Amino acid sequence: MTPKQRLLRNRKRSRDWYWNNKERVQNNFKKWYAKNRLLMIERSKQWREDNKERYSDNQAAWRKKVSSNRVIQARKRRMDLLKARPSWANDFFIEEAYRLAELRSKMLGYPWQVDHIVPLKSKKVCGLHVHNNLRVIPAIENNRKGNRHWPDMA
Repeated sequence: MTPKQRLLRNRKRSRDWYWNNKERVQNNFKKWYAKNRLLMIERSKQWREDNKERYSDNQAAWRKKVSSNRVIQARKRRMDLLKARPSWANDFFIEEAYRLAELRSKMLGYPWQVDHIVPLKSKKVCGLHVHNNLRVIPAIENNRKGNRHWPDMA
């Protein structure tokens, strides 16, 4: 059994155990939090103080607005990326594409995103999360494209 298979097996076991013992886990956390509430509040304040550039009032307001559906969609997309990423994918080039998008956003002052040339999920075709299916384009173009267009589209 490969390390990846072991990891996936262990994750599945943990997930199954959690769902079979969900009330127990929640009760244990509530008890722990009741004992450590002040400590957690202090840690949270300290983190915000140490990370002012990462934490702002705007971000907090945005988090409040985000609906649970949006969170679910983001998690689902992450899982789809994991399924669409084959074992032979070159992580270095994939990470470089995301770094380039971040750098262009900072340098040019408007958002850039990493686009999957062939969409990961579409009614007609599904691409892979690999370096030669990625490109860095302005966010407005990527949002306009959606998952409806790709090269050599019929």
